[in-house]
Amino acid sequence: TLPIPLNDWLAWLQLGFMGAFFVMLAWLTRRMPSVGWLLVAGVLSLLPVLNIRPLEMAKGLYTAERFLTFPLVLFVLAIGYLAVEKVFQPPPASSPLGRGNRSVRGIFLGQLAVAGVFGWLSASVIVNLLNLPNWKENRTLWEWTTHAAPYSPLGYSNLADTYNKLGRYEDALKAAERAIQIAPYSGMGWVNKGVALLKLGRPQEAEAHFRKATELEPENVIGWNNLAIMLSDRGEFVEAERIIRQHVLGRTPRFMGHQALGILYLKQGRPDLAEPELERALQALPFPHGSLPERLLREARRPRLWLAAAEGLIQQGDLATAERLCQRAEQLGADRVALAYVRGKLLIAQGRPKEAERLVRELIDYGLNDPRLDEVLRLAAQRRD
Repeated sequence: TLPIPLNDWLAWLQLGFMGAFFVMLAWLTRRMPSVGWLLVAGVLSLLPVLNIRPLEMAKGLYTAERFLTFPLVLFVLAIGYLAVEKVFQPPPASSPLGRGNRSVRGIFLGQLAVAGVFGWLSASVIVNLLNLPNWKENRTLWEWTTHAAPYSPLGYSNLADTYNKLGRYEDALKAAERAIQIAPYSGMGWVNKGVALLKLGRPQEAEAHFRKATELEPENVIGWNNLAIMLSDRGEFVEAERIIRQHVLGRTPRFMGHQALGILYLKQGRPDLAEPELERALQALPFPHGSLPERLLREARRPRLWLAAAEGLIQQGDLATAERLCQRAEQLGADRVALAYVRGKLLIAQGRPKEAERLVRELIDYGLNDPRLDEVLRLAAQRRD
């Protein structure tokens, strides 16, 4: 496959322009070393910024203005030096222009410089106005990218991810398939197609795509994360936790591993394990407000989850942990009757039926009547007998 298709005239035009630029750069370096070498330094300082894939640098970090500051300074210095040398420096007095025509030449070159600056500024404004609509949201940005760079998988892969988040799963599937067609060895195309397949009710195909992504890119954190979440949906919690701890936790993005563990523990009904993981996920996010970990943390702090978990631990015989969960549920504002019901069962399991009975009767005497309180009294009486 050719790097540039033969029928892509725009790409060949750009390549020709680049070649002409380097020829001019070599000429300037010989004729005007001060200007030429400043331009060479500017081009070399662009190398860490430029990337073959449009708009992307360093695994998803977009090139910002601060990365371009130093190269632009070098270009401005070169052009400024050229302007001073060739435009604003007066000719020698022995030249024809130097004998009485200095003012005319100065006015003309000054007007030419002003016109050039005005033209450059006007062109910049026009370019910005034409491109601003493409940057108003993720969808328009990546749709534009697929047209601007149709042979790059990045635009199609990110467009598929955007469509998945918008609920447009059929469109996401098509975009992801195009990304895979362009770059079959890139993992993110397989990941995004897997997400679309999962949302379209095809979990087995989705799992196969997530596994394919992790085979192609063993360091693909998102692929491993999605695979672990799928396994946890099937109740394979041990394998899911192994994958998260081995392939996701501690890797970039830092929040993802803690978020995945929080989701995993919530599915197992263990808010006590989920809460600290979700707090760590929030701490790792630069903008936590409105994020998924924030919403999950609110869910994890519902008192009923803690009481349900405590009741399950009582049945398993883990009374110490169950007591801690009851205390946390009380801190979170648990309903008095619900809390007394679980605490009463805990006291009975600890061999303290009289304390359980006293706890429940205080609420009944207060006027709170509930079948759950009667159940605790019945269990306490059976334990005493």
